[in-house]
Amino acid sequence: MMGFGFIFILFFWILVVLGAIWIGRLLLNKSDVFSGMFSDVKENSAWEILKKRYARGEITREEFDVMKKELE
Repeated sequence: MMGFGFIFILFFWILVVLGAIWIGRLLLNKSDVFSGMFSDVKENSAWEILKKRYARGEITREEFDVMKKELE
């Protein structure tokens, strides 16, 4: 009986730690919402989106170059 109690407590604390990590990650991701208030962050995010679209093949090299010049 003693071994079962130890395993239960260990399992409980593992769940608590994993839950805290999960909540922490959620809160860190929510902070990205507030980063859009600053203009330099908006420019960087637009640039990142453009690079990702080009990498996924959604736009051609010519479209990429035109959009890149517009962002600069």
